[in-house]
Amino acid sequence: MARPKDKKANKRRASGGTSPNGQAFTPAWIGPSFLFLAVFAIVDHIPQFKAVDVMGAQWLYLAILNMCALGWLVARRVLRPDGAFRSLLFLAILTLVLLALLSFTVAFNQVESLVTFSRLWITFTAVICVFTLLREKPEALVPTLALLAISAVVRSGTVWSELVENVGKYESLDDIIYFIRGNSGNKNILAATLAVKLPMLVFFAHRTRGLVRVLSFAGFTLVVVAILIVNARTAYLSTAFIALGAMVWPFLARDGHPLRTKAKRMATVAGCAALAFGASQLLFKSLERKKQVKQYGAVTERLASITVSNDASSGRLKLWAYALDFIGRHPVRGGGYGNWKIHSIPYEKHDLNGFGCRKHAHNDFLELTAETGIPGGMAYLLVFAGALVLIGRRFLSVQHIPNEALLAYCLALAWAAYGLDALLNFPTERANMQAVFALITGVPLLWARRAGLSLGASWAPWTLGGVMLVTGAGAVWVSWQAYLSMAVQNRIAAEWFGKPDTSKSLRVNADDLAASFPAIPNISEVCMPISCMKAKYFAEAKRYPEALALLERTAEENPHLGYDLFMRGMIALNQRQLDSALHYADLATHLRPANHQIYRFKATVGVERKDTSLLRSAFDAVLPFYHAPEVWREFAQNMLALRASPASITAIADSGLVRFPDDKGLLFIKHFNQGLSLFNQQRYAESIPEFEAALPNAEGLGSAAASGRKLCLDDLGFSSLNIGDYARSKYWLDASVAQNANDPKVRYYRGVVSEQLGDLATACADFQAAAQYGHPVEEVRLARCR
Repeated sequence: MARPKDKKANKRRASGGTSPNGQAFTPAWIGPSFLFLAVFAIVDHIPQFKAVDVMGAQWLYLAILNMCALGWLVARRVLRPDGAFRSLLFLAILTLVLLALLSFTVAFNQVESLVTFSRLWITFTAVICVFTLLREKPEALVPTLALLAISAVVRSGTVWSELVENVGKYESLDDIIYFIRGNSGNKNILAATLAVKLPMLVFFAHRTRGLVRVLSFAGFTLVVVAILIVNARTAYLSTAFIALGAMVWPFLARDGHPLRTKAKRMATVAGCAALAFGASQLLFKSLERKKQVKQYGAVTERLASITVSNDASSGRLKLWAYALDFIGRHPVRGGGYGNWKIHSIPYEKHDLNGFGCRKHAHNDFLELTAETGIPGGMAYLLVFAGALVLIGRRFLSVQHIPNEALLAYCLALAWAAYGLDALLNFPTERANMQAVFALITGVPLLWARRAGLSLGASWAPWTLGGVMLVTGAGAVWVSWQAYLSMAVQNRIAAEWFGKPDTSKSLRVNADDLAASFPAIPNISEVCMPISCMKAKYFAEAKRYPEALALLERTAEENPHLGYDLFMRGMIALNQRQLDSALHYADLATHLRPANHQIYRFKATVGVERKDTSLLRSAFDAVLPFYHAPEVWREFAQNMLALRASPASITAIADSGLVRFPDDKGLLFIKHFNQGLSLFNQQRYAESIPEFEAALPNAEGLGSAAASGRKLCLDDLGFSSLNIGDYARSKYWLDASVAQNANDPKVRYYRGVVSEQLGDLATACADFQAAAQYGHPVEEVRLARCR
């Protein structure tokens, strides 16, 4: 950025004023190039529309944007090879793309490889477009960075608005924080996008003067507060590093300012960071006094939880160990681009109690290495090395020009934030992060320009442009198909996710659903094969042959999930083929031993077969992997359904209460079965306190709470009747009738009690109702009521 000799003329030009002869002109940076760069900068503001995940719409937007930018650049014949294409940065990106393409040959699910590779190609195309746009209009760089800074401030405002909204919506502080997602899919991605844009505010805070500097520091403070509110530990580390870098810069800058001025600038940054920290601490302390806290506490508590352990990092170390093991087994070609989400499932089978998968290794370096082999992982590392080399070279060459050096410095901070997120998360999947990646990659490439490549000047732009347009059109089609699939997944999310046991009637017609899904992708956003999702609806409609035909495709899509075996077992159970149902239950258990739904299904098969030993073996098999009170409750209730002895059921409850002493469901089972045992021994007076202790804990049975309460009321009434306490018996039986007036046994015995109390009207009404509902009533009692 050379300084113009005529400063007044330059000032007029930058502000859009007039020339000395009175002719009006626009600022040099305004034009189509800036407009394209501006729409690259706002990808994370694209809404979710109807997709199950916001990235569906954002990837489609980025793919279409690439095509528009490519068309304009090709039409102007400026999309040509450049000396930057020989830089380590560009060659590393190109190598990664080619190795990802080559990995198709070993991919288990090539369709999923196509879907994920299209996103990598969209990123690659965006890098070329951004670089070319900046090459044609370098004056647009600073305004584009300003848009990124403004975008971060606007997004921090949505954090505040969602916080206020969630405070009134949720009782738990965990839920208040967890559901702050902005437009990024989840809070961690939201925090990462804020952190990677934060250096742009640092750039303007140090580069500008007056009101713009004040606004930049204010924006910096607001964004830091938003990051602290979102409570994402990776972003905490990035933000701390960027804040430290912002404080150090005044002492690195060769701007001729005295030490006192530099110290003031550093103190300003430190003050903004301290203000943000203090404000977030006060906010959390205020919320903690009003809301239940389990995980997301104040900033200091969250920072204290950053340790090298599985618990503190959500199992990341375990995920990394899985990826490293897979890399050791497939070092050269990997497992196929985009296929880690499939290969990781056998590693996680003892960790996950549902049918989902974690999808990512939470480390892009390891995940890309697992998918493309060690060469691919090395290429990804070289991307960062190439960027830092170019940025470092630029920084050293322009140290005498403070603004140019500051730009390189802040760009290095942005790359550090992106790199830390890549080390702990998965930014390559997210279009909003990849748009920022394209912008922070295009600038170093601009600095890498040398002489053009020795290709024919007449045909090179058309050749490169033609290839990019054709492949870009393919990426748009794939992105459109993925978006359509996400829209269908969103339409059925309410009745699908969390209910894969077909326990409730499904609203969507099976034929309509099957026709709604596009040809690709063939697995969903939670790794579920699309064929399985369709099969569930055909099975619900009892169209079993069609469901089974769809389940055959699972072998080509994602056989490790085990849902196809679960569905086959459910179909066999519905057809009363109990041996087949047990066979599929055993196969599914082998694939996913920690899966709670498979355990419940196997237990259901045990109840249908009246096989208590099967119930016991299923319980023993799931117990090492799924430590939750519902496992003991379900086991005890299933044993109760098979009329196991009350003492054995009480023993099951006791073993669960050792781990979960306050669990209401287990307390109900224990006291109710102790009461039932005493009742069966005709020790009625002793059974009453047990039934009374069980009654308030019935709510712990969940959906079975109503039937649990009624059983207690019935037995309290019968026990009181047997010891002659008719008034107390009448009280309990009245409560039981209020809950279900059509129970003939309760109506009969309430009639007996009412008869003893001299209430003949109630007695007669109950005897007649009991007889009407099929309970045997003595003729003498009925005759007395005529």
